[in-house]
Amino acid sequence: MFLSHLNFFIAFIAVLLFLLRIKQKSFSEIILVLFSLFFFISSALWLLVYYYEAHYYVLIDYIGIINENILSVLAVFYIIFLGKTVTKSNKLLIIIFVITFSIVLLLVHLSISSGSNLILYPLNKNIHYNILLIIIIDLILFALFLFIFFHKKLGLNAELFDGSFKTSILFAFSFYFLQDIFVLLLMYLASIKVVVSGIIFDFALYFNFTTALFLVISAIYTNWMKEFNTVRLVKSLDRPAEINPVLINLEELRPIKNLDWCIIKSIYFSKHKKLITSIEDKHYLTKTEKMYVFFDNFQLSNKILADVLCVSVRTIETNFYRSRKKIEK
Repeated sequence: MFLSHLNFFIAFIAVLLFLLRIKQKSFSEIILVLFSLFFFISSALWLLVYYYEAHYYVLIDYIGIINENILSVLAVFYIIFLGKTVTKSNKLLIIIFVITFSIVLLLVHLSISSGSNLILYPLNKNIHYNILLIIIIDLILFALFLFIFFHKKLGLNAELFDGSFKTSILFAFSFYFLQDIFVLLLMYLASIKVVVSGIIFDFALYFNFTTALFLVISAIYTNWMKEFNTVRLVKSLDRPAEINPVLINLEELRPIKNLDWCIIKSIYFSKHKKLITSIEDKHYLTKTEKMYVFFDNFQLSNKILADVLCVSVRTIETNFYRSRKKIEK
């Protein structure tokens, strides 16, 4: 019971971290916010059903099914639209599709259920068929999520999708699917009169709890990286002797698409030869990290740099963090 309530609380923290900085989000980030919100609703429904003996069975049953469908689709859509620009009209169409898809599946479940207007309750004589349908849908969407995730290719100037942030996203969605499928399998066994130990159900709570934790981590990477770095007291970069305290002129970079370290070197080598040579000698840095180490030697606003590189401020903060930590090590 304690773990269920703790999971509910952490899910609430994740939603709060997302919502406090929901402005100026890309469409994929909005999907991530919605996923955390519906996951929180799912955690609340779990508490109502298993610990507070809520009597609104039909309402909770239907909301649970719709919520389940929305969460699974949002996980796939997050990966599909990551790094893509979506128009307002298309956003509306996507939202309508998700809602329609969820309601249609609810109607399919109602057509399968027998002897009751409930779906995931023993009064439904065909509950095992309903559960199997959800499991099949979850497996298909999980496989689709993993396929797109591992084949997703983003350009250098697209939203950051590597390192710890990519890992947290993979774990958050994977643990969600796994706990959902795991619980459904246990429910299926119970529906066909196979006795299942309550201890096994506790494993589902651990999956759920892990999902909530990784949603919090994703919220930090999406919205709170600057504060996170401050709390961890990240040391200043051990800069080379040549430090330019003034703003570097970035205007000549604006017309250039797909900026990389080679382009930066060619443009600024004559003015900052010592700095670039010093960075180039750090062979353990990737080309992207070298570019951020270079920019980190100037008094640049993250917002301005994000505008020039056509990425979010979160991407700038995360790349600075990763390059600094790598040099410290």
